[in-house]
Amino acid sequence: MSIVSSKRIAFWRSVLWYELLFVALAFVQASIAMRPFKDQPSSSLSYDFYTDAFFASLIVSVGYILFLFLVLRIKPWLLQLVSHLILVSLLWFWIDWGIFEDREAGWSTYTLEESFYAMVNHSLWVILIGCSLFLFGSQWICKQNQSKGKSLS
Repeated sequence: MSIVSSKRIAFWRSVLWYELLFVALAFVQASIAMRPFKDQPSSSLSYDFYTDAFFASLIVSVGYILFLFLVLRIKPWLLQLVSHLILVSLLWFWIDWGIFEDREAGWSTYTLEESFYAMVNHSLWVILIGCSLFLFGSQWICKQNQSKGKSLS
């Protein structure tokens, strides 16, 4: 196997691991952060809370993959890690905001500002804990690539 193809395999392996890590942690953090709204009806009335959280995680993960290709091109690993954590936290806020709007704010008279503050109040700490778990997962993925003697780019 040539060096180019082994680097390509390592790159796609890391993309797959990052995607799995993102979807799993997105589902868990959305389930925990938005748990107070679990028993409230969805606007569609056809999905339960965990189905909404799972589908939101999957749909947002498509955008995550597109941004991941840009993030993995950043050369200093620390800058790559910081930008990756910012991206992940913003996408998780977006998932939580969608669930909050669907289950709470859509049924009441929240302004946009009140909706934002209420959602941040429910999800900030869970997202920070999720980011720390994502940090450990990123280090594991990086060590997996280094142990095989391959780089990401």
